[in-house]
Amino acid sequence: MRRISDSICANARRHGGPGQSPADRADRRSAGANVPEGAILLARRLGPAELLDWHARGIAGVAVEEASPSGHAAILARALGIPAVGSLRGMLDSANRATMPW
Repeated sequence: MRRISDSICANARRHGGPGQSPADRADRRSAGANVPEGAILLARRLGPAELLDWHARGIAGVAVEEASPSGHAAILARALGIPAVGSLRGMLDSANRATMPW
């Protein structure tokens, strides 16, 4: 299972996911180029493709409101070694927006 996960992750990083042109991938990378080192991504929901995008931008971890330990993004986060926590209902409502630069 681990080898399959590693292979999928490596392939997705190389090709940027299905249906994306090279220009689309470049736009997505530059849009997140200002992610501060050590940033923790806060999200209501997070899919595996989005996680790969944010991982490529350099996030240090993720906190997701609507997630489960058996979800696809959680499995991928474990395979990539990204610290992740989920099922944090209300997290975004109580986050201090002044400390979120992007």
